[in-house]
Amino acid sequence: MGLINALVGLLSSTVGMLASLVFAAAWITHVVICIQVQAWILLVIGVVFFPVGVIHGLMIWVGIPWM
Repeated sequence: MGLINALVGLLSSTVGMLASLVFAAAWITHVVICIQVQAWILLVIGVVFFPVGVIHGLMIWVGIPWM
């Protein structure tokens, strides 16, 4: 039972770390794209409200830009 708990703990921490990296990369995508297209208001909103920037970055990755 100890081995199973250790594996579950390792898996959950790995998934959390990967999710954090994906969210950070999506946010950086949001910032770069907003600067490129000069969408200053969207840039400020995505910087102040982190989830907006992450969602916008993820949508850019799948081909659904907001602009």
